[in-house]
Amino acid sequence: MAGVGPGNAPVVFITGTDTGVGKTLLTGLLLSWLRTAGVNALAIKPFASGGTNDARILGRLQSGRLGLSEISPYRFRLPLAPAVAAELEGRHVHLKETVRHVERIRRRCDCLLVEGCGGVLSPLGASFTLLELIQHCGSHVIVVSQNRLGAINQVLLTVRALESERIKSMAVALMNSGHSGKRLTETNARAMAQRIKSVVLTLPDLGENACKISCFQAHAKFLQKTLARLLPSDTVCALLEAAVVEAMVKK
Repeated sequence: MAGVGPGNAPVVFITGTDTGVGKTLLTGLLLSWLRTAGVNALAIKPFASGGTNDARILGRLQSGRLGLSEISPYRFRLPLAPAVAAELEGRHVHLKETVRHVERIRRRCDCLLVEGCGGVLSPLGASFTLLELIQHCGSHVIVVSQNRLGAINQVLLTVRALESERIKSMAVALMNSGHSGKRLTETNARAMAQRIKSVVLTLPDLGENACKISCFQAHAKFLQKTLARLLPSDTVCALLEAAVVEAMVKK
């Protein structure tokens, strides 16, 4: 990796095997960890259906650097796939304008996290899904799944869809919950690691209050080694080196 900074900042997409699997939690943890380390990181969730709570969490975690319309420019009232919700509202969102928005925010930071809406093939706008958006401006993808029965199939399908479009830089984050039994969580991770080339990591159950703003920083510090492994090692090194240089310049 040649370097980081506005204009060539890595763009990390956080997608899921389904809705409600922990994408916002993981995005918030990554954002908190990077910003605490001094990295000029930002996070957006371009599409939001049925509410803006996730976008507001990301907004607060980056100290208001971005407004709601910048974090989630495409917001819809109904909790449906964005393309379906948009059609019912008489709206049309196109891939080119979405790419332009991502690139505008990218130029304002050293690392941009982009949280998806639903799964990688969930229709976002007129004839495009998150997969097409990743193809146009993604550097790395993190696939998030609840660590439960059925996760192996869902993760492998998502990874295969990404690989079929020659997207190779990715990692898998399995989110444990209070319902995740020890045998299930251990065998899921092992089975996935045997079948895909990507890093597969398990995050512990962080409790019902995991998405409270006051909890993110502590959890991110506790999980910093795991969070770092979800990103390419050269990206992490470049970002942390740039943060050190920036801190020295400010002194």
